Amino acid sequence: MTPSETIRLQALKLKELNHRGASGAGQFMDSLIAQSDEAKASLRNICALITPELFQRVENLCSLLDLSKREFVQDA
Repeated sequence: MTPSETIRLQALKLKELNHRGASGAGQFMDSLIAQSDEAKASLRNICALITPELFQRVENLCSLLDLSKREFVQDA
């Protein structure tokens, strides 16, 4: 990663932190969904068969951006 890319990544991380309020917001949402039948009832599940290569790319990107796959899909 070049210095310019590192700076850009850090700026985007800061922007994400300010946008969401905290990096743990996704974990809070996951916990809320797991504990609340009402929350589950108001949500819909997206499921799709994809190639192993695409799955790995999504996994790698989510790991790099420190996002869950749910957060990734919501932001898409």
